[in-house]
This record gives sequence, C-alpha cells and structure tokens, in this order.
Amino acid sequence: MREGVGACGGQCKRDKIGDANRGDADKAIQEALDNGLIPLAPFRGVDRGWLMECEFCGHIGDRTTLSGIRQRGHICDPCGRIRTTEGRRLGAEAAAKSMLEAGFDPGESIYPGRITAPWEVICLACTRTTVLSLSSARARRSVGCDKCSDGGGVRPDEPGGLYLVVNPWAGFLKWGIAGDVDNRLVEHRRQRFDHDPHRWDFDTYRDARAVEKAVGAVVRATGATTRITQNLMRYKGYTETASLDEISLPKVRTIIETISDAHRQVGLPD
Repeated sequence: MREGVGACGGQCKRDKIGDANRGDADKAIQEALDNGLIPLAPFRGVDRGWLMECEFCGHIGDRTTLSGIRQRGHICDPCGRIRTTEGRRLGAEAAAKSMLEAGFDPGESIYPGRITAPWEVICLACTRTTVLSLSSARARRSVGCDKCSDGGGVRPDEPGGLYLVVNPWAGFLKWGIAGDVDNRLVEHRRQRFDHDPHRWDFDTYRDARAVEKAVGAVVRATGATTRITQNLMRYKGYTETASLDEISLPKVRTIIETISDAHRQVGLPD
C-alpha cells in the first residue's frame, strides 16, 4: 500500500503499474519531442538507450537516454560536434580582445575568422604593422613583434647589449644583440664563436636593435656580403655574420663603436 499499488497482488496491481508506465512513456515522448528528438522505438526507462531521429539533421541513433535529455537538452552526435566547433570558434569581438591581450592591436583590420589565419595587426611595443595569426600571438614568449624583440622574452624597454665574436676555425665573425649577453655568448662558444668577444651595453633593448641594424647595413656596404652557412651555426643569427676574407675584426669593431657613439648622442631610427 505504501508503494501505491494497493493491497491486491493480482491483476489490479499489474493494471495499475501498466497505467503508470504508460503515463511515464507519454511524458518521456513529449520531453524528447520538445528537445527536437523523434522517438522511433518504445520508451524503456530513463537510463536506457532510446532509438530516436534528430529533427534538425536527420541523424538516427540509440545512444541517447531520457536522463541525458533532461540534463543537457538536445542530444545528437553530429549536432554536438557542430556545437563544439562553434564554441571553439571565436567571434570577431572576442578575437580582437584576445589579440590586444597578446600585445597587438587589430585596429580596423578584419578578423580572418580562424585563429591560425594571418591577420594584419599593429605591435603595441614598437607601433609597427606586422602580420601574424592569433594563435602565434598567444604563443609568443616575448613582448613585441619579431622586429622589436628577439623572441626570448625581452621587452623593448629593458636593458640590452650588442656583442661581437669570431670563429677563426670557420673564418667568420658575428655581431648580434640579446637581453642576456652573457648567456648568448655561452651559446655561441658551443659552436666555436669564442675568440676575442666584445660587448656594448645599452639602456634599452630597442637601442641595441637600432645599432645592430645600422651596423649590418654598413658592413654589407663595405662589400662583406658572404654569410656563414646554416649548418655551421645551429643557433639563430647566421644572417648577422661576415667572412674574415672580406672584412677584418678591427674594422667591424670600429664600425660598431662609431655607430654606438652616434646613437648615444643623437639617436638612430628603429
């Protein structure tokens, strides 16, 4: 009696349980229909798989349960994949906000629609226009674009240094910049750029970058255009090298000192 089926243990009990189940089935069918799912088989229980057709995409499957519908609403594998993709796809406003947080301003440039697509933006560190994807901007370890940072986490306004090293075995010299010059020289010593190192320290990494750019232009203008091959220089920076057959170490050192002094006095363009 407490279970609601009465005292009779015969046909009365079976009839009452059947009426209750039919009522549950009618309610379950209506719940499925309300959520865009059309039952194709009898209802067997809230936690048992139910063969149904999706009202939106026509997919037929029997993995959906009534308890799942009650928890999540419309359940369909193809529709679920579409919702997941749309959920991961950023809108234009959210993408612009994310790019700003990464240090780049899209301005009037239109979001290409995918985080891996190239996007023209303005570097907030140096105000240059550059092109990179949102995924690349998020993954950067440094503040600034490739033109104002070496990618090693150096901020343009932090101290930086310029160095000059020689590999007499290969017959090449190299100049370059870094936020941590001592650590960079250790890297170069591993590939024999360890002879007669020189360094020049600057108040900001941006200053070091400006001097490096001017030094490279002057060195190439003297006719020293041969660079070391990449296989002889595992670390980045092989483009800032010159053959000792085309220019001497004292000559490059003089160029660096002259340009450095001029920069400290009047400044150089970035």
